[in-house]
Amino acid sequence: MIHEKFDKINNMEHAREMPDATSAVFALIDPPSDIKETTHRDSPAGETIDPETIFTKMPGGFKADAAKGVDVVFQFNIKGPKGGDWIVAVKDGKCDIKPGNAKSPNCTLTIDDDNFVKLFTGAMTSMQAFSSGKLSLDGDIMKSQLIEKIFDLNK
Repeated sequence: MIHEKFDKINNMEHAREMPDATSAVFALIDPPSDIKETTHRDSPAGETIDPETIFTKMPGGFKADAAKGVDVVFQFNIKGPKGGDWIVAVKDGKCDIKPGNAKSPNCTLTIDDDNFVKLFTGAMTSMQAFSSGKLSLDGDIMKSQLIEKIFDLNK
């Protein structure tokens, strides 16, 4: 099987340099899927996918059953021309999403606008974003793992 797939195995098209051993280990744990623009979900004709659009649509992908017992406040700091600051608060099986800055967030996520869109449209996983330095986490970083659990990011 290795011989049959050697050209694909040996392909360096999406290769990336690992700055340290930790990044290499994380890359092994969560290997990249084919990182091509075609992995982005198609948007309806004429719809622009930007951070504000994603935050506006997030309540539609909220999974209340998965959020039972969850009490967390996420602060998203999106950098770049299409960025902004957003609060995502989840408590008692409900979510509240609004622009602004939280007084005491459990977890703060900082990322640029283009990478945020890639992250929430499936072109990049959170582990890829974090291990490559494109996503910065502050506070209780383990809480960030709840995002994929309590939101269907494909909605």
